[in-house]
Amino acid sequence: SYPVSTFTISGGYAVDYRRVALGDMSKENEGLAAARADGLSYAKGEYIGFVDPDDYIELDTYEISYHTAKQDNADILVFGGETFPIKHDRLNSLIDSRDIKYNGISLHNYLVEKGSQPFIWNKIYKRVYLEEKNFRFHTLRYGADTLLGFQLFPDAKKITFISNKFYHYRINRKGCAGWTFWSNIINNIERKLELLQSSLELVKNSVYFKDNEALWLKYAIDRTYSDITHERMDKSNRIKYAKRLFEILKDNKIYNEKNIKELENSYQKKYRILLSLCKEM
Repeated sequence: SYPVSTFTISGGYAVDYRRVALGDMSKENEGLAAARADGLSYAKGEYIGFVDPDDYIELDTYEISYHTAKQDNADILVFGGETFPIKHDRLNSLIDSRDIKYNGISLHNYLVEKGSQPFIWNKIYKRVYLEEKNFRFHTLRYGADTLLGFQLFPDAKKITFISNKFYHYRINRKGCAGWTFWSNIINNIERKLELLQSSLELVKNSVYFKDNEALWLKYAIDRTYSDITHERMDKSNRIKYAKRLFEILKDNKIYNEKNIKELENSYQKKYRILLSLCKEM
């Protein structure tokens, strides 16, 4: 069951504010995905947002996000965030959103645009759009939010990104999933490679894969390079994980001369470094 303090605080809000609906707090804690799904079943608003335990948002987060999304008729609105109380540069760079709008179906907004990955909580989603997509939460401990994004972003007709840093993500408590994931470099790359394979399996038979193979190659390099070449990664593991990456790319037919030539210079350099690791030993 949930902690007594959680029930007391939530129950108080439900009494004081008619808009607050309280779920079944006596049921066993079945994890984050189940809690989100339960909350979604109670939601009646035009747009849906999520806040994880231990984190917090600015007071005007949903007021500004809602009015902006409503004005743009956006299916998804993305806002920025930052870690606290410890500043985590690598993670902050991922959730550093900018002011831009995407109109029309595209995979670029999810594979490339900062803020789109890897979390579900720095966004609001039009509830009707979630229902149209028959949206379901994944139960993976790591990477579930990324897979959720692959369900939602490519088909969204309008997505608005804003630069406001509304979300504050706690990264210092050792018991939380974020700490485990971001503080262990081996665990980090293992999960990222697993997630890359799962993501490719999810979309490889769709137009979002067939028309964007070069973009997928760039995405794969972007998501794994800093971990494989990290200063705390010893040489044998650098070679091991570089080879694992190229095996995934070859198995999914992303690794070919045409896609390599389409990489920008900065990615060409990263690609050559990763390839050189595969040729060692």
